[in-house]
Amino acid sequence: MITHKRVTAYILCFIVAIAFSLPVQADEMPNESNAVFSDVPITAAYSAAIKDVNIKGLMSGVGNDCFEPDSVLSQAQLATILYRFAGSPQENMDIASDSTWYTTAATWAYQSGYMTRDGDSAFQASRSVTREEIAVVLWNYIIKNESRFKLNEPAQLQNINDSAAISLEAQEAVLNLLGTNVMGLLDDHNFGPQEVVTRADAAVIFSCYSTISYYPSCNNFDIYQNAAMTIKSESLSSSGATVVIENFLSDKEFTYGVGYALEREFEGEWFSVPRILYSTDSGMAITLLAYHVYPQKTSEQSISWKTSYGDIEAGHYRIVKYFTVREADSIDYTTILDEFCLSAEFEIA
Repeated sequence: MITHKRVTAYILCFIVAIAFSLPVQADEMPNESNAVFSDVPITAAYSAAIKDVNIKGLMSGVGNDCFEPDSVLSQAQLATILYRFAGSPQENMDIASDSTWYTTAATWAYQSGYMTRDGDSAFQASRSVTREEIAVVLWNYIIKNESRFKLNEPAQLQNINDSAAISLEAQEAVLNLLGTNVMGLLDDHNFGPQEVVTRADAAVIFSCYSTISYYPSCNNFDIYQNAAMTIKSESLSSSGATVVIENFLSDKEFTYGVGYALEREFEGEWFSVPRILYSTDSGMAITLLAYHVYPQKTSEQSISWKTSYGDIEAGHYRIVKYFTVREADSIDYTTILDEFCLSAEFEIA
C-alpha cells in the first residue's frame, strides 16, 4: 500500500522530472493511449511517473487496464525494467528453450553484475525488492554506464535518521542515489532500507533516473541560438532566484514546465546538488501546467529551491531547464518541432 510518507519523496522527484521527459530506447514501446490505467487516479502523486515509464516502454500494465501500483515489485520485474532501460541488449547469452518471460532480463542482469543471486541458490524471481536493494542494483548500473553521475557531494549518513539500518554494502549506493535525486528520503527523514518497493515506487524511481540521466544529451544543450535564459540579478538569494527566458524567433513559441535541475561547479565539472527533504507541510506543490514564451517575447519564472535544497552555500551554480519548440498559437501539443536545454549560471557569495 502507498503510505503518506512516500508522497513527499514522489513530489520532490517530479519537481525535477516533469520538465525533462526524454525517450529511452526499449524493445517494445506501448501506445500513449495505454499509459493511463483504471487503478491509477490522475491525482495520485505517482500517476505522472507511471504514465512516463509506460510511454518509455519500461513498465506495462498487468491486464484488464490495471497497473496495480500497490503490488510489491518482484526481482523478476526489476530485472526486466532495468533490461528495457538498457535498450534490451542482444548479447550472447545461453537461454534455455523453456525460458520464462523474465529469463533473458535476469540472465543479462546477473551476468552484467547488476543483480546477484541469493548465495548459491537460483534466481528468486518472485521475491520482493527492498529499497536498499533497488538502490544497489541501480548504482551497480550507474557506475558501469553513467560517468556523468559523479558527485562532489553525496548525501550524508548523519542526515538519515535510520542510517544504522542501512546495510554496509548498500551505503554507497543509497547515499549516491539520494545525492543524484534518483531516490528520496521518506517524510520522517528515514530511508526505510528494508521496506519493500511497490510498482508505483519503481515507476517513480525509474522515471526520475531516466529523466535525470538523459537530459544532458538533449538536442542543442546550451548552444541553442534562438533563446536565452538568465538570472534576474535582484532576485538572487541563497534560497531562490527568478529566471528570464527570451524567445528570439518570430513565428515559433517555446513551452516549458516547472521542472529544473540545480547543479554546482566543482573543478570544472557540474554536479547535481543533493536534495534535503522537508516535511509535506512546507507548502511545496507542483503543477503540470505548460508555460509559454511567445515569439520575440520574454517570460519570467520564480524558482524557490529552499524546500528541496535548503539555503545553498557559497559557490558557482547553474539552473538547467528543458524547452520544446512549437508552432505559435498551435493547439496541437503533440507536435514538437525542436527541443533544447538552457542553463543560467550564478554565484552565491
